[in-house]
Amino acid sequence: MTSVGVPLPRDCEQFGVIEHIMQINFQAPRFEIDELTEISVENQCLLFEKFLETVQYPNLVDVFIPLNSLQQPLSDLLKWGIRVNPRTGLRFKVGKMNIEEEKDVHEYVHAAVALGNVMNNDQSEQIQHSIDFSTENINSGLLFDGFHTLCISENHEFVIFNQNQLNTLHLIKFKGGKNIMPMSEHFHVCAICKKAEATIWCQNDKAALCEKCDKSSHSANQLMANHSRMPLFEGLLKNQECPIHPAVKVEYYCHQCHLPVCLECKVKGSHSQGDESKHMLVDFASVYKELVEEVSKPNELMNKVEALLMDTRSQQETKIQELLTNQAFVENKIHDIESNVTQAIHQHYIEQALIIRSVKAELERKLEELQNHKKLIQYHKDQSEPLSFLTSYYNYLESLNEMSPCSDLPVAIQDVQKTLIINNTLSVQGSNITLLPHNIHATQYEEEEYDEEEEYHTNPEPPAQEMHVSIQEEPQPVESEVVTPPQRPKPKITSITRASKRKLKQLPQSNNPLSFQPFEGSSILSDSEVSRQLYLCFPFKNTPTTRLLFSTENDGRSIKRMHKRIDGKGITAVLVKSGEKVFGGLASNKWNTTGEPFGKGNSCMLFSITNDALVPYQPQIENPICLVATPDSISFGNCDLKLADDFDECTSVIENSYGVGFEHDGEEAQTFMAGKPTFRADIVEVWGFFVPN
Repeated sequence: MTSVGVPLPRDCEQFGVIEHIMQINFQAPRFEIDELTEISVENQCLLFEKFLETVQYPNLVDVFIPLNSLQQPLSDLLKWGIRVNPRTGLRFKVGKMNIEEEKDVHEYVHAAVALGNVMNNDQSEQIQHSIDFSTENINSGLLFDGFHTLCISENHEFVIFNQNQLNTLHLIKFKGGKNIMPMSEHFHVCAICKKAEATIWCQNDKAALCEKCDKSSHSANQLMANHSRMPLFEGLLKNQECPIHPAVKVEYYCHQCHLPVCLECKVKGSHSQGDESKHMLVDFASVYKELVEEVSKPNELMNKVEALLMDTRSQQETKIQELLTNQAFVENKIHDIESNVTQAIHQHYIEQALIIRSVKAELERKLEELQNHKKLIQYHKDQSEPLSFLTSYYNYLESLNEMSPCSDLPVAIQDVQKTLIINNTLSVQGSNITLLPHNIHATQYEEEEYDEEEEYHTNPEPPAQEMHVSIQEEPQPVESEVVTPPQRPKPKITSITRASKRKLKQLPQSNNPLSFQPFEGSSILSDSEVSRQLYLCFPFKNTPTTRLLFSTENDGRSIKRMHKRIDGKGITAVLVKSGEKVFGGLASNKWNTTGEPFGKGNSCMLFSITNDALVPYQPQIENPICLVATPDSISFGNCDLKLADDFDECTSVIENSYGVGFEHDGEEAQTFMAGKPTFRADIVEVWGFFVPN
C-alpha cells in the first residue's frame, strides 16, 4: 500500500464532489472514500490548460484509473503525472465501471481528460446505424484530422495519444466489499430478517424494521410494546450522525458550506470561529424535507439539457438515413449512366457492323460482276467465231477502262475508320452532390493554368461530372521514310534566380512587392532570399501566402499522415532535403491516394535549389504522368521525384515526365536532383498557398 502526502479533509468541497462522481460510476450509493490525496503536477496542469485553449469543444470528463493498471512506478507518477504513450495511447473507461468486489482496499488515480472530438474505431464497411467497434491494432494513425480521441467499445472505452489532453489530479483509497455494492431493490433492509424493505424505525433499538418483524418483535411483552416507533425516514432524520463527530447527532445544515453541523461543530468545531461562525444554520430536518420536495419536481435545466441531447442524437440518426438514401440514389444514377453509355456503345457498334456488312455485300456484288466479265471473254476466246470474239473483246476493254480508277467503291467505307474513346470520367466529390437535369450534360472540367477562382485552398471543388462517350478518328497511316536522327540539343536549364528577377519586374513597383516572407519558419529553406526567389518562380497570377501543411519534424515520418494533412488542399509545394541537396516540386492539382495519374503538366514543375534550376514538365517517354499518389507514396511524373516507404526509399530520375534536356536514363538525369537515383529524405515539408477570405 502507498502513503503519499497529507489527505484532503473529508469536509472539503472536492471530497464530496469526487465521492459523488464515483458513486455514479460504481453505481454504489453507499460508496465512501477513505483517503483523497492531491497529486497534481504543475507543468502538466499548464500544458492541459493550454490544450483547452486550442480546442473549441474540450468535452471534459473525470476518469478513474486503477493504480496497478498504469504500469508506472508511484515515484514517477508523483513526479510527472500519468504518462501517455504517443504511439499506443492511454486506455481508460468513462462512466460505469466494473470493480473487483472481493478486494479489501482499492487505489485509483483520478484525472481530468479533455476528450475533444471523439472518433469511433468503427470497422463497418457499410453505412449503418450500428457500430462495429474494434480494440485491436490501436494507434494514433487511426484518428482523422480534427479528432482527438478514439472510442474503442460500446462500453465507453477511450484511447488518447496526446499527453496534453490529460491532467492528473488525485490518488484515491477506498474499501471494497459492502462499500462498493451496487444499487439494490431496497436501500434500507430490515435489521431482523435481512430481506424485506424496512419501513419502521425503533428509536429504542435504533433499528430499521419491516412491518412483519416489527409486529413479531414488539408484541413479545409489554416492555417491548412500549418502544418508541415511527416511520422510517422520520426516525432516520433524528439519528443522523455527524461525519466529523460520529457520537453526536446532526442538528443543523449550513447552505454556504454544504455541510451538516452538530452541536460539537458549533461549539468547538468547524463553525465555532472565523467566518464560518457567522454562517446561517438551518434546521436539518427542515432542509431535508425542503430538498426532497425540490427533487420531486421537474428540473427545468435537466429537462432542457436532456431534450437537447435527445434532439441532437435524433438529428445524427436522420443524417445516417440521409446518407443511406443519398448513397442509393447516387449509385442508381451511376448505374443509369453506365446503362445508357453501354447501350450507346452497343448501338454504335451495331451501326458500324451494319455499315461494314453493307459495304462487304456491295464489294462482293462488284467482284461477282468482274468475274462474270472474265468468264464471258474467256468463253468467247474458246468457243465463239472470230468476229464475235473481237466484238466481245473491245466491249470487255471498255468495261475495264470504266473500272480502272476504282472510283465507284462504296463511300461508306470511310465511316468505319472510327472508334470509341472515353474522353471524360465520373468523379466523386466530398461535398453535396447536385444532379443535373436529364437534358443538360456537364462538360469536362478543365483546370486553367492557375486561374484565380480555382487555384487556392479557399475555393470550392469543381462540379461533379457525368461520363460521356464520343467518336474520335484514328490517325491516318503515313508512309514511312528513313530519317537521320537529329543531334541531341544541349540541356536548357532555367535559373531560379533569373526567373525570379523577371517575375519581379512584372509585379507592381514598390520597395517590397511581397508583403510577407514565403515559407517562413521552414527548416529546409533557411535563406529568406532563396525562399523569395523560389516563390516568385511559381506561375501565380496573384501573391497567395504560404502555410506549412506537413513537416516530418513536426508530424513524424509517415506518408499516410502526410496524406491526411495535404490531400484535397489545392496547390502545394513539396520541399525535400537529402544530405546537402535541397529540391522539390510544385503540384498544381490536389493530392489524392487513388493510384491513378492526374494533373496537367503545364502548371506543375520540379526544382533544384542546389543547382538553381527549374525542371518543367517536358516528357521524353511514351506515356508520361504528371502526378500520381498511393496511400504510401507521392510521385511527380514516372519517378522523376517519388517519396515512398515513409521517406526512407525515395527516387529521383528526371527526363521521364519532367526534364531539362539530359539524355533519358543518363547519368545527369539520375543525379541532377538528389545526387543519386535513390535516396533517403532527411526532411520533407509540404506548403500550401492561401488567399485571404
